[in-house]
Amino acid sequence: MSSFFVLIVEDDTEVAHHLQLYLSPKFSRVDIAFNGKEGFEKYLNHRYDIIISDIEMPYENGISLFQKIRKLDTDILLILFSGHTQEKYLLEMVTLKLDGYLMKPITSKKIDEILEKVLACKEAIKVICKEHDIMYSYLSKMITCKEKSISLTHFEIIVMELFLKEKAYKVTHEILAEALYDDEDNAKNKIKNLIKRLRQKLPFLKIVPLVHFGYQLVCTEHNDG
Repeated sequence: MSSFFVLIVEDDTEVAHHLQLYLSPKFSRVDIAFNGKEGFEKYLNHRYDIIISDIEMPYENGISLFQKIRKLDTDILLILFSGHTQEKYLLEMVTLKLDGYLMKPITSKKIDEILEKVLACKEAIKVICKEHDIMYSYLSKMITCKEKSISLTHFEIIVMELFLKEKAYKVTHEILAEALYDDEDNAKNKIKNLIKRLRQKLPFLKIVPLVHFGYQLVCTEHNDG
């Protein structure tokens, strides 16, 4: 499962819920909006990595939605889909720099292929610390340091990808709890234990607690001894 958060914008409730059901096991969070106006409101109030939207919808279409989002965010992955060729929107679609386009009906094969393509193109390798040659692979889900590869568990992968997507590698307690555990009562202790195991596994990285906020991932001096 990827740590990415996904928003589906589709006015057909059956299609929207089908996509949500199919994508939920693959991503940390999958939300639904039923028109472009609602989709933009959710985008402003939540943090999404991928937005998948129909074109023709009431109140605001997918093109208009993506135009507003692209002005605010050049990194977010935007995927449009439609039931027929949208020649009248062709110019706007080009200027949007879409990451993917799908024709209905949307099959599991189509959605898997487009997601694999856009995720691979976005960032297969993340350099965490250039000075000490520390990298993370989104494909193998492994950390490498000085050419030594280290495997991560399912929950460790989610935590690492959450750090890497945030500015200055800072993640709040709320984001960690939401992505990792449904049982909010025990989430704090579980996260603390998970962070402790990550520190032991990755001594060349420092995970610093931030009071009343969460944690920050920082690079520390690597010791080969």
